[in-house]
Amino acid sequence: MSRDGTSADAPFVAVLRTPTGVVRLQWRGAPGATAGQADVAGLSGPLWLKIERSGDSFRGLYSTN
Repeated sequence: MSRDGTSADAPFVAVLRTPTGVVRLQWRGAPGATAGQADVAGLSGPLWLKIERSGDSFRGLYSTN
């Protein structure tokens, strides 16, 4: 996770795995904006998770190896 401050409505990006095997990218692009999310389901086994930043753009990555 990366946050732009400590306030509850600060912009952020996070990549995580849920207990049910879903990889989720969550984000809030502006202070107070509604958070969005994108899911990839049906994954099992160990996973590698990563957030990449290029300027003001972020992307979440995952790999099974």
